[in-house]
Amino acid sequence: MLQKTRAILLLILVISASSCVQNNSEWDTYVQLRMDSLQNIASQMPTQLKFTLPELEEIQTNITDDLELLKHAAVSKINKEDDVYANQYLQLLPLINKTIPEYKQAIAAMEESILLFKQLKKSVEQKNYQSKKEEFKKEYTFLKNKLLRDAELIDEAGSMTSHIHVSYIRLQPKIEKLILKSVDESTLPTE
Repeated sequence: MLQKTRAILLLILVISASSCVQNNSEWDTYVQLRMDSLQNIASQMPTQLKFTLPELEEIQTNITDDLELLKHAAVSKINKEDDVYANQYLQLLPLINKTIPEYKQAIAAMEESILLFKQLKKSVEQKNYQSKKEEFKKEYTFLKNKLLRDAELIDEAGSMTSHIHVSYIRLQPKIEKLILKSVDESTLPTE
């Protein structure tokens, strides 16, 4: 009888141990799938921000300088096509003035989100959430929502800067020719 009881206890221990291993394995899979989804979002963020701030600021300065020179253009030397290009170019300035602060905000949001992701990833790798499942779920949900919000902000800023850049690249050579043809250097301020 004692042997039967020991055998039953041993069987119960083996089943319990394999159940715990299976539960941990299921938990590890659960955590890994969620971390993979966060990794996918975080890894896409930098690809949306194709320009550096100095590049955008240089475009802003070039547009401002070109428009300042166009103020001294001889109206008689500007045809309708040139006028259309000048007006389109003029519209880029308020856009880039608005976009640069948004781009800075997008960069900061991206850096913060990636840092938070790396911290969570490190904690997961160190198995800090093995016995704190609810805490992991809470951290995951918070970070997922933050990453999604920031990804949208980053996508909008990246898209706007790309459109501005394309327009700038298309219009700037035309504006440069217009300045050379219609601005007399003797009419420019000396300072």
